[in-house]
Amino acid sequence: IQFGIDDEVLTLIGELDRNRETSLNAELIELAGASANPDVVRVLLEMFRSLEDDSLAAVAHGIVEREGEAIQAGAAAREGRPRSLLTASIYYLGDVGETDSAELMLPLIDHDDALVATAAIAAVGESGDGSHVEGLLARIDDLAFPAELKPELLLALGTIRAEGAVERLEGVVADTANPRVWRMYASDALGKIGSNSSLPVLRELLSEDDAQLRAYAASAIGAFDSADASTALIGGLRDGHWRVREASARGLGRPSASDAIPILRYKAERDPEERVRLAAIDALARIGNAETRTYLQQTAGEDAQPVTARVHAVSSLIKHDLEGSLPFLKELLDAEWSRSPPTLLVAIARELAGNAQPSLKPLFERFLASAHPGVRVYGVRGAARGGIRGMRSAIETLRASDGVAAVRLEAELALQRIGQAPASP
Repeated sequence: IQFGIDDEVLTLIGELDRNRETSLNAELIELAGASANPDVVRVLLEMFRSLEDDSLAAVAHGIVEREGEAIQAGAAAREGRPRSLLTASIYYLGDVGETDSAELMLPLIDHDDALVATAAIAAVGESGDGSHVEGLLARIDDLAFPAELKPELLLALGTIRAEGAVERLEGVVADTANPRVWRMYASDALGKIGSNSSLPVLRELLSEDDAQLRAYAASAIGAFDSADASTALIGGLRDGHWRVREASARGLGRPSASDAIPILRYKAERDPEERVRLAAIDALARIGNAETRTYLQQTAGEDAQPVTARVHAVSSLIKHDLEGSLPFLKELLDAEWSRSPPTLLVAIARELAGNAQPSLKPLFERFLASAHPGVRVYGVRGAARGGIRGMRSAIETLRASDGVAAVRLEAELALQRIGQAPASP
């Protein structure tokens, strides 16, 4: 980081990003403020954005502020101002929730570069600052504002959750003369805002001939936790287009939608489109009662089930019902431990490593003894993410003697991370 050429630094940053490694973040923060290479700064912003780390906010703020000042001064040419770095800075500030980021982005909404303007509109939406709703609405009506950017304004109104824009958005959805993308994005916005007045408008959209409009409507209706919404989505599961069925299944993934369990089970087993089957499995896990738990455990444990269904059932149980599913998962590990290929075993290890709870230490220790390198990697990764210092000795052994280079590298990174973590058993 200190002395390498830029290409070497970029390679290192990419490796750290792929492994979610944060032990060198202090040095990377210093590099972001000192580097004259826009590509280095850009990839650092993208890495810290994925980590949801706001440590580079000052760097990104300065890049965006300078561009805003240039635009206000009438500078339209882009010489010496890399667009990729600017858009990375905008998206970074929008995602990390930088204070007053909306004010910073406003000049860039009218930028002559459509990609920059699109990023700025999205960032204003992510800011959640409702004081700019009228300005966004005014641009929708402004004939001089680029037509291709107006759908982005509709999305931003939803992200802000602009209740004052509901009536206008409902009008956009209902007017069949509007471009399809306007109606789709306005539907998305209404789902995010969640006003009760919008549900009838969105249900009406489910009768449209256009499958994409119906899919957007189903997705938006999924944000409404009501009996009427569930009824509409159960109807959507019978739609002839898989996108509508998939969106309807996802929308039914809430505890109050228990009436949908029978049809979701049917879809999980028999829908002709795999994406719908998997969405139904996930919805059953999100409903999260004893009936759905039993069903998902049966699906995961049956050899006769398609492997994709078994993997998705396991993943969904771990994501949405880990504590209730631990006894079953331990039995499933016993059954799958020596099987080849280890598809289900790797899926269990991967999902548990993502939870990274210290209470999973016995399972992570077991993973380290697996014959499969991927399982060992996830055991190491779970220990590192959970800060489980009690596994240091076993991980040191892997670092020194494992026959697979990827496992040794993961062990090295884990030891660095565990060394920085608060003490745990």
